[in-house]
Amino acid sequence: MSRTPRFANGPSAPAVPRASDGAIHCADCAHCKVFREFSHTGTYIQKVRCAKGRWRRYKHIHLEATHPLHTLLRRVVAECADYVSTSEDDADRAQYLSTLAEDLPVEKFVYGRDGAIVMRGE
Repeated sequence: MSRTPRFANGPSAPAVPRASDGAIHCADCAHCKVFREFSHTGTYIQKVRCAKGRWRRYKHIHLEATHPLHTLLRRVVAECADYVSTSEDDADRAQYLSTLAEDLPVEKFVYGRDGAIVMRGE
């Protein structure tokens, strides 16, 4: 008995352009959205989520998973039926991911109400 990939939409899923390592990088998807998660004190951190709801912690209770912005490039999947690339071709995608790696923060930042960094760290 073969198992279907975790995010696959069955055998009718459209062909998806892949990165050179064979994985689909969620950072290059049009459905990957950045948002602010606020605490009760008014501070916030920047996080990312899938607008199509493909990132789930527990499928049986449909709890959406979100990730801190600095971990975005670690988010890769083998298959995704809703993947829409923001790049025109493989070279453009590689350039985008390389530039993104340089531009993303290397650690989690907590921002105050005025947008200034209040705290750094994991």
